[in-house]
Amino acid sequence: MHGYTFFHCDSTTKAGGVGAYIKNTIDPKHIQELSKSFDGCESLWIEVGLNKENVIVGVVYRHPHNDMNVFQESIMQTLHTLTVNKKNIYVMGNFNIDLLKSSNNHFLDFANLTNCFRLRNLINKPTRVTKETHTFLDHIKTNDSKHRMNSGMCL
Repeated sequence: MHGYTFFHCDSTTKAGGVGAYIKNTIDPKHIQELSKSFDGCESLWIEVGLNKENVIVGVVYRHPHNDMNVFQESIMQTLHTLTVNKKNIYVMGNFNIDLLKSSNNHFLDFANLTNCFRLRNLINKPTRVTKETHTFLDHIKTNDSKHRMNSGMCL
């Protein structure tokens, strides 16, 4: 795609992987040391220049049956590294953690983890809706409190 760079983190399994096209004019830089692929999870981290400040964009895919403890440890280490450096973070992807099931232990653990890093949801409605079900597995979160943001979903 002309004017964009494609960044990706391939899966160690037969399925999965994450990628993002980032516009070249915002000077994207792949953060290789934070981008990881391990059994059941891929994460891609890119630094971009927006409005005279650098912002970190993360794309995550957690496979549905990935070990939640391994995933949480990995994401916690990454978020700790980024927040120590006082970076604005935007992280998005399919976390396969249904935010509509607040009684689920995975939900509670993940909510506590993201709250510790002051990450708030930009989307707060189900992201997958059928006639029979609705789930909230796809998340977009940020710790950016300085900028006003409008977010929503196209149905």
